Amino acid sequence: MEFLRVLTEFGSAARLGGIRPLDGLADIVERLGPFEKSGRINQRRRWPHWFGYGDVTFESCQCRIVNRLSLRTWYESVRIPAGAPGEFRTFPTGVRFDRLADAFAGAGLEWRELHRSDREFAFATQAAELPGVSVAFTFTADDQLLYSVHATESGHLCHPPAPGTPDDGFGR
Repeated sequence: MEFLRVLTEFGSAARLGGIRPLDGLADIVERLGPFEKSGRINQRRRWPHWFGYGDVTFESCQCRIVNRLSLRTWYESVRIPAGAPGEFRTFPTGVRFDRLADAFAGAGLEWRELHRSDREFAFATQAAELPGVSVAFTFTADDQLLYSVHATESGHLCHPPAPGTPDDGFGR
């Protein structure tokens, strides 16, 4: 299944639809065109902000760097950017834990369990090319279906634009 390859790449490189943590917003817009959707995470503060293309969403701090990249897979299918403005690939979801674990093993990708409860369990990988970036895969406990995936960075120091810097149009 092609979606297993997409998820395996996400687990190894933290890249999804041409986006990954620590990318700059301007670079993403240059590659993929204007965001389809965006909004404030906290209505009282301008930053952080979230942005999205298809079913891929990501968060940015005020320095316009991607901190978190997410894909919710509880839908029947997901739309992921194909790397050019307005182009998407659609994949059926319904990936079970055992299939993804087998795909990871085939790719030599190591993972570790994060947590387990009566409702869900999660494991994480470490992005090979991006120190400080981990990718968490969350599954439902009952049927072991993939529920969501998040790549999160923990290493950059936020440097907001200098006072007086012209508005770049992000984070309105």
